[in-house]
Amino acid sequence: MNHPLTRHTARRAAGAALALAAHAAFARNEPLSTWPMVGGSAARTGVSASPGLIDSPSWVVSHDQDGRPITFVGQAGVVVSRDVALAIGSVIVSSQRQHFLYAADRPTGLIVWSNPITPPTADSWSPPVIDEANRTVITTTGRTVAAADLLTGSVRWSVTLDRPVVNASAVVTSDLGVSNRVFVTQYDGFGNQGELTCINADPRLGIANPFDPGQVVWSVPIGGSSGNSPAYAAGVVFCSAVGEPFLAGRVHAFDARAVVSPEPIWTAVHPGGMFFGGVSLHADGSGLWLYAGTYDYWGGVEAGTLVKINALTGQEVWSIPCNRTSSTPVVLGDGRLILSGGIWGYGTVPSVELFVDLGSTAYRAWHSALDTWIDANQNGQLESGEFLSIGGWSHVPVAAGMGRWLLAGTLANSASTAAPCTDLRRLDLDLLPPLGTPQGPADRSFVAGHHAGAGSTPAIADDNVYTIGASGLAAFGPPPSRCDVNGDGLVDIEDLIAWDQQWGARDINLDGQVDLADRVILEKAVRRDESKGIWP
Repeated sequence: MNHPLTRHTARRAAGAALALAAHAAFARNEPLSTWPMVGGSAARTGVSASPGLIDSPSWVVSHDQDGRPITFVGQAGVVVSRDVALAIGSVIVSSQRQHFLYAADRPTGLIVWSNPITPPTADSWSPPVIDEANRTVITTTGRTVAAADLLTGSVRWSVTLDRPVVNASAVVTSDLGVSNRVFVTQYDGFGNQGELTCINADPRLGIANPFDPGQVVWSVPIGGSSGNSPAYAAGVVFCSAVGEPFLAGRVHAFDARAVVSPEPIWTAVHPGGMFFGGVSLHADGSGLWLYAGTYDYWGGVEAGTLVKINALTGQEVWSIPCNRTSSTPVVLGDGRLILSGGIWGYGTVPSVELFVDLGSTAYRAWHSALDTWIDANQNGQLESGEFLSIGGWSHVPVAAGMGRWLLAGTLANSASTAAPCTDLRRLDLDLLPPLGTPQGPADRSFVAGHHAGAGSTPAIADDNVYTIGASGLAAFGPPPSRCDVNGDGLVDIEDLIAWDQQWGARDINLDGQVDLADRVILEKAVRRDESKGIWP
């Protein structure tokens, strides 16, 4: 059998083909890549074609337009449009802390605009989400869902929910014609009053769309609810739920096109496990599959359960022990799954696990904490400094290079669960973690890149990585100056000509090779403002 863990050559060939496809796409005048929501898409798979280099930041945003230091929401993700990176933070204004949505220019990191927002509830790290069709960015903080214009930051619409949103990211559809929707879950962590809410995103258009932008179309009860970011595919929205607290978690499927509160298409019940995180989807030749992990309060580093559900029928296919989590599984697309989980204390530690889906069964290929553990004091307990510290219950990693690399942060070992990650690592998924060498030289092949000072749930757009750390919002990857091939201080068509004529600084992505990937980055930079009617 061609095992998923041995398909390295095929994946690299697929990556080369993808680069060629990307070049062809730009010949068709397609836009820059974006990262509109946690997981990168409505399916939440969390995979990018970018190599995900993190050698050094090209910029770090730490202050607002008035010079006030920004405290970004530590565990929140970043979303990226073709022009700006967007993140939620706060500053002190007249002795009071106020929260804002910040838009940072992608090439420079300069704050383009900021917009005041409702403060998050209970240290919530709910990130924004981009509605690319309507050119808005949507925040879900407190009980407020609000859409701001991507270009100016002005508020387009706002709606107040019955309950707050906590730790969950909204999902936006793009394939429902003139009636696209925003789906968000309302919080009730240890009760049974949580809801999935459907909000209209598109302009009103007669009977084709009888709702105003921002109008609530319907809400449905889902039971206990926290951190459960919905996913969407082909007219169906999926969301997990705590269910009845401490009894059985649930996953629901609803008709996304409904104009009145729908009954579930199906509800899957998982006894003994509570879903406090999001779901992800993957389609293959045999069907559409849903993956989700549970957070359970008793047990060690295998207290939770990762489940696979048939997304068409709601039937559970398999379940396997995992670290407790409120994260969303990353689906690499070749049978492998990544899950971040664990917390400092309470019998567990942060980790990243790699699972292999064999169809009707699955197995765990490695566990970053267990497989790198050296019990230095021989007390039989996993402790800080004894293993490779990556991942965590609130962290969503990103797979780069179409599954060759993983960008995973390090959860702060502190009393605050909302603190930003302290480190970002780039892991080589073609290799296994070195046994028992968390700090040793053997780590250097598995850990292919490391940056201290940032690492919270990253985003990738084009060949840039965006993430939050204690020092602010950071961007990695080729800075704009790298695209100045001919060294004249400008990035324009002359640089593209120089690259094609094989002279100048042609290694745009600084990976030590000059190849088509460099030209794709350069072409994107040259054509960056083309959609605005500006040709450099």
